[in-house]
Amino acid sequence: MRGAVTGLLIPSTVQFFLLMTLFKKDRNDGEKGLFRRQQWTGIDAIILILCIVSFRFMAKYVSHSTFLHQHLWHQVPMYFPHLLLFALTWVILRFRAGQPINDLGFPRNSCFSIILLSTLSVLLLSAVFISFSFYQAFFIWAECAVSLLVVVPIVEEAIYRGILYSPYRKKYGAFAANLITSTIFAAAHDRDSIGAYVVLVAMGSLFAVLYEKKESLLYPIIAHSILSVPSVLAPLVR
Repeated sequence: MRGAVTGLLIPSTVQFFLLMTLFKKDRNDGEKGLFRRQQWTGIDAIILILCIVSFRFMAKYVSHSTFLHQHLWHQVPMYFPHLLLFALTWVILRFRAGQPINDLGFPRNSCFSIILLSTLSVLLLSAVFISFSFYQAFFIWAECAVSLLVVVPIVEEAIYRGILYSPYRKKYGAFAANLITSTIFAAAHDRDSIGAYVVLVAMGSLFAVLYEKKESLLYPIIAHSILSVPSVLAPLVR
């Protein structure tokens, strides 16, 4: 238990250090369309990332507590924490910044918003079905697939590109924003080697380039989903 929590300290410290650089004054207004429209501040990004770090420590504790794991944690679908983070992102946008979720870079199309919200709602309701299914092995894999291919790409891109990228871009420019947010993105994952973190930084950098060039979250979400396919297929080929 102590070792598991200690393993979070170094990446969390890296995140904290990089978040502190958000206290610098903006040097531009976003320069172009989407980024000029995004008016949330570095403080909003700091609040969100610190909430995520706190949640990770809590989740690590719960997952290593025998009682809580048996009676609570294994009953929670793996995508549920990401739904909570998506809800937190929406709350910060709506009540602190006063902006719609589309300003993160989701297509400004009401149909897309309806599909997105409907998908997340269906996933949440399906938890009951998955928990009581007689076909546990299949539905555990299906839950993993939906989580890695749909929920995680949407939520992580909304946070690490949508919320985080713009404040850094306004303070340090696109290149530095790419590097910093990709590092924070990598540090938010549990990995056992430096090489694995380097791969995550490279992935985050690719997603940030797509976000910068296309001014839309749709493209990094698709790329994120495609790069997650091997993780979904791996259990089927063992």
